[in-house]
Order: sequence, then C-alpha cells, then structure tokens
Amino acid sequence: MAATKRRRNQVEDMLDTAEVVPNADVSTRPKRRYRLARRALVMSPFMTAFCALVAFIAVGLLIQNMQAGSSAADGASTSQTGRIQAESALQDWLDKEDSAFADSTIVSWDGVSNTEDVEATEGEVGYQLSTHDFTIRTAGDTYYRAAVRVAYTPSKGVKVISTPTVTPIAEIVKVDETSGS
Repeated sequence: MAATKRRRNQVEDMLDTAEVVPNADVSTRPKRRYRLARRALVMSPFMTAFCALVAFIAVGLLIQNMQAGSSAADGASTSQTGRIQAESALQDWLDKEDSAFADSTIVSWDGVSNTEDVEATEGEVGYQLSTHDFTIRTAGDTYYRAAVRVAYTPSKGVKVISTPTVTPIAEIVKVDETSGS
C-alpha cells in the first residue's frame, strides 16, 4: 500500500480533468493575425519591386562581365588569326631544297605586328593585314627573325600574301665580370 500512496492534489490523468481557462491572448489572436496579413499585403508590392530591381542589377552585371570577357577573347583570337597558316608557310619555305635555311627550325612565334585594316571598296571586300613574327634557328645556332604577311577576311578566311622576310638577330655578347673585359 505504500507504493500506491497518493499525494494530495495529484491527478491520475491530466487530460481527463483539464478545464478551459480563460486567456486574454485568445481574444486578440484574430486581430493580430489580421494585422500581420494586412501588413504582408501592403508590403508585397514593395518587396516584389525590390526583388525585381536586385535581379535586374544582377543580370546587368552578368551581361557586362560576359561582354568584357568576350572582348578579351576577341583580342586574343584576332592576334592568333592566321598564325597556323603563317607558320606552315614559313615551314614550307624553310623546307625547300634551294633554301639557304634548309636545316632551320622555328623556335617561337613572337606575336603579330603591323596590323592594319583595309576598308572595303565597291569592287573589293575589306580585309585586315597583319605580320606574324617568328624566331628561327639555323643548324649553326644562329638566330633570325622571320616575318610572314597575311591577309584576313571573314568571308574568305586567311591567305599568306608574301614569302617570309628574314633578318638576323644580333648576338648578345656576354661580358665576363672576373676578367674585366
């Protein structure tokens, strides 16, 4: 009997004996809900406009970055235009049997110089002239600068318009600091 001893005011099951207690919040809950819904409806056009403005600015920045990236890529592709044709024309010229540079190799492509745009006329299409510069090395380890002139039109592509022009590169004399000469 000591194990089932009840304390004073202890209820066996609270759900069976619970009573409804008057609460002041219960009467104001619908008013509060109405006020929150009204505020949300009043603020929704402003929030929609704000979100649209943020999205518009983000898209504008993305487009601006894409255009900036493509212009850099266009500049790189413009300088590369005709490089393969110029290099193959130079290699063919070096490989000829009667060439003075028969055993020479192309060491590097040094870029494009003397780029100029020729305007279109009534009878001709406009084109871009450019000179591709290369460094070549002979069998005797002498270095030369080779320049190949090409013309480019978007409709007809790239065409090599001259044979390579070769100029010697001055040798760099190293001064031995220990001997003083």
